[in-house]
Amino acid sequence: MASASNDRPLRRFWIVTVLVLTALLVIFAIGRGLSIPLLDAPDEVLDRAGPVAALLGVGLLIGDVVLPTLSSAIMIAHGHLFGTALGALLNLVGSVGAAALGFYLGRCGSRRVLGDLATHEQKRADRQLARIGPLAVIVTRPIPLAAEATAIMAGTTSMHWRTLLGSALLGSLPASLLYAWAGAAAQTALHAGLVMLLVLALAAVHWLVRRTRT
Repeated sequence: MASASNDRPLRRFWIVTVLVLTALLVIFAIGRGLSIPLLDAPDEVLDRAGPVAALLGVGLLIGDVVLPTLSSAIMIAHGHLFGTALGALLNLVGSVGAAALGFYLGRCGSRRVLGDLATHEQKRADRQLARIGPLAVIVTRPIPLAAEATAIMAGTTSMHWRTLLGSALLGSLPASLLYAWAGAAAQTALHAGLVMLLVLALAAVHWLVRRTRT
C-alpha cells in the first residue's frame, strides 16, 4: 500500500510528460500542415530579413517551445549570415532562452497539473526528479520536441533556475557551434544531416558518461 502511494507522484509526472510531448507533436503536425513560410523555411525568411535577422532568428529559437519551428535550419542560417562565432552565440542565446521559457511555463502550471507537493511521498518524488533533471536537460537540448518537453517538465520540479540555465548552456553548446559552423562553411544538406547525427552522438556519449559516474 505504501509502495503504491510512493509511486503515485512519479507515475503522474510521467503521464503528464507523455501528454506534453503528445501536445507538442500535434502542434508540430499542425504547423507543418499550415505551410507557413516562417516556420517551414525560416532560413529563406532570415536571408531576406536584413538587419533584424539576428533578432528574428533568436526569437524563433526561443519560440520553438510553443511553435513548430525548424531550429536546426535557423541555427545553420545564423552561421551562414553571421559566421561561426556570432552565429554560435545567437544559437546559444536562442536555445538557452527556449529552455528558460519552457521551464517558466512548467513552473507556472506545475501546481495546477501535478498538485501541491504537500505529502512526504510527493516531496521525495520531487527530489528524485530534480536529481535526474539536469542530465535530462543537457542530453535532450539538441533533440527536437524532447528538448521542449524536458524543459517544461523540469519546471514542475524543485530544480533551481541556475541549475536549469547551466544545464541548458552545456547541452546547447555543441549543437549551437556545429550548426553555425555548417552554415558558415556553406555545407550541403548532407553535411547538415551529418552534423545533426554528430550532435545526437555527443548527447548520447554525455549521457553514458554521466550514467557510469552515478
